[in-house]
Amino acid sequence: MAIFSAFNQIRNAIGTVSSVANSVSSITRSASAAFNQLGVRSNQRQGGINNVFNTINRVASVAQDFQSIGNLFANGFGTRTRMSSNALQGVVNGAEPLRPTSATAVIADNSITAGGIDPNSNDWRVSLSVPDVIKNSPIFEPFKTTSGKMVFPFNPTILFGNSANYTAISPIHTNYPYYAYENSQVDTITIAGEYFSQNVDDAAYWIAVLHYLRTMTKMFYGDSELSGTPPLLTRLNGYGKHVMNNIPCVIQTFSVDLPSDVDYIQCVVDNTVDYVPTRAQVNVTLQPQYSRSSQSKFDLVKFANGSFVKNDTDNTGFI
Repeated sequence: MAIFSAFNQIRNAIGTVSSVANSVSSITRSASAAFNQLGVRSNQRQGGINNVFNTINRVASVAQDFQSIGNLFANGFGTRTRMSSNALQGVVNGAEPLRPTSATAVIADNSITAGGIDPNSNDWRVSLSVPDVIKNSPIFEPFKTTSGKMVFPFNPTILFGNSANYTAISPIHTNYPYYAYENSQVDTITIAGEYFSQNVDDAAYWIAVLHYLRTMTKMFYGDSELSGTPPLLTRLNGYGKHVMNNIPCVIQTFSVDLPSDVDYIQCVVDNTVDYVPTRAQVNVTLQPQYSRSSQSKFDLVKFANGSFVKNDTDNTGFI
């Protein structure tokens, strides 16, 4: 965001220089005409005026060139950065597709899978999987461009951690308490990422993100075939297997800002006209959720040796 703002400032500064240069050029042209009318035609003076006139014209031309370059970067910097960064990491359009996983509830012989990512994929971007039961929604069509998952196109800010809980035992006549271990837990994961919409495709993707987060925070209710089933499970991936690898999560909260100081792009999604901000921040709070069956397979030595990362055949997603 800071770089994006810097380019905007540079573009504005260059635009000012170009405007000033054009103004000076116009003044010089007027001065030259005035000298001609006054009959001041000495070669020396006329040559000096012409030199000044030509120099300022060159400055104006260079300023206009820089202004064009500034416009190019300021208007398309987000997309160019995203695509060039992905290319350097071996991620291209249509990155290797997702492989379904099997970490969910089974209701009346209908399994609801959370989706997941192929362990051999080179896609290192931070992403949330789209469960199979909702992936065919026409609003989620833009997710096909990011291998069927919701992706944060720019590196988001992520906070996550683990904690071990202990209970203090303080016998009478002791200087220091003893601490009895209770349990360990994976704390909530918070993600704050920015989305820049520079065209209708970006805008449609932002709409898909918004609708996805709304859907993932609701249960099956009313006329739903699986009425009574809690909100769907998703898989969090990003930055490689040793950082975030197929972590099963439920989405607790999310928030999206609609700034008043940015432009809005019109786009058509599912035959409906929507307006999307050119810049918006999306905040998501995730709670890792491990089933009892997956926890029964946990082994601390294997975890320390990285076995669950190298051979995560059960898609446990332990962190």
